[in-house]
Amino acid sequence: MKKSRNVLMILFAGIIVAGCFPGALPTVVSIPTNTITPVGITVFPTSTSMATPTETPVPTATAPAYPVQGMGPSGFPSNVDPLTGLVVADPTLLNRRTIAIKIENIPRDDRPQWGLTNADIVYEYYTEEGATRFNAVFYGQNSDKVGPIRSGRFFDANVVQMYKSVFIFGYAWQPEFESFVNSDFGRRLVLESDYTKPTLFRVSGEGSYDLLFANLTTLPSLLKLLSIDNTKQNLEGMLFNFQVAGTSQLANSVTVRFSSVIYNRWDYSTATGLYTRSVDSVTAQQVADEKYTVLTDRNNGQPITAANVVILYAPYQIYVRNSTTEVYQIPLSGFGPAYLVRDGQIYQLTWHRNSSTDLVTLQDANGNLFPLKPGNTWFEVIHTASDLTQPATDAWRFTLHLP
Repeated sequence: MKKSRNVLMILFAGIIVAGCFPGALPTVVSIPTNTITPVGITVFPTSTSMATPTETPVPTATAPAYPVQGMGPSGFPSNVDPLTGLVVADPTLLNRRTIAIKIENIPRDDRPQWGLTNADIVYEYYTEEGATRFNAVFYGQNSDKVGPIRSGRFFDANVVQMYKSVFIFGYAWQPEFESFVNSDFGRRLVLESDYTKPTLFRVSGEGSYDLLFANLTTLPSLLKLLSIDNTKQNLEGMLFNFQVAGTSQLANSVTVRFSSVIYNRWDYSTATGLYTRSVDSVTAQQVADEKYTVLTDRNNGQPITAANVVILYAPYQIYVRNSTTEVYQIPLSGFGPAYLVRDGQIYQLTWHRNSSTDLVTLQDANGNLFPLKPGNTWFEVIHTASDLTQPATDAWRFTLHLP
């Protein structure tokens, strides 16, 4: 959907999207070469084995006391972040709502972004014209500069409803904005206005035009001023464990290609036990032309890493697509295929979300909750007709195909 670079500024309004989504998912038809087969939500490896992580470091603050059975999906201690399974430095931060912030991913001149290393969870999905954007969820950590903030899309309702979030974004196309305003989270929308300064602020000279940012350290005061409920919410549902049992294959490198403009690669490090994100540095019509650069956080210069990378297959539904406008609805309701990448391994699972206020969870072939590694998670959301190939024994490539 083509939009002006100048974000439309309006006064604060609050609202939410109804959680009624279609159910059945189409079948994923591409077949890689080895055991894991992306053939939909009913075919899985039948054997089970213990996958041994390779030199996975355990945070010293949590390793001695971490339960053998893992943490979650309920009963998280008051100082443990239920979105990461880790002890937080400041437990008082958990006595609030999560914060979902819409962050741009293009133009490349505006990279690297600010604040992504502090997010517990990030969703990346296709928007239009080859581009993707992020919806980053902050809870266990703050940041005094997050952005650049851009406009919302229909998909963002999934995230805001799941995590009961305050939603910070830079307006939206009128039908999308109206759906937010008329939703159950309509009173939790925070947009740029005279009332939101200095929590929402602009900086000139940071990129090709003035960019919008958020200061999360001052957000509680702003929410109080705007009479937005910022009380702690029920965020139970996720399961974490440093140990994991299940059928898997090596996955030291995972590429997600959304388009010739946007593609990324996650590379596993045995030294850190994390995946480092590298992103497109050029537009590449052919795979052979792809070039990557490590993405960092401009606040601290640190690389963007993830303990977990989850590829979600979800139905992209055309809302409008013509010569001037491209808009999709991407419901996350019911269940569908998913792949979890952690500890240098890839697991074929299903994602589940039974209601609009439920978190996305992962299950194995027997319907048991499957644990994430304690730490942050990036979700890559692709269409159900997308391809999965295996260019090497330890490398996997997901390629988005739109309806």
